[in-house]
Amino acid sequence: MITNHSLLEQLRRNAYATAQIYSWAKIAQKNLGLYEQACQQKCDR
Repeated sequence: MITNHSLLEQLRRNAYATAQIYSWAKIAQKNLGLYEQACQQKCDR
């Protein structure tokens, strides 16, 4: 990547775009859903 600046720039743009879809609220909500699912599965046993 040191010699391929266009590839490096594309990877940077893609990484930035991917990072923008995440927020603390979204991650917390997803984790809560996983915990609730795990608890429900344990209760169903």
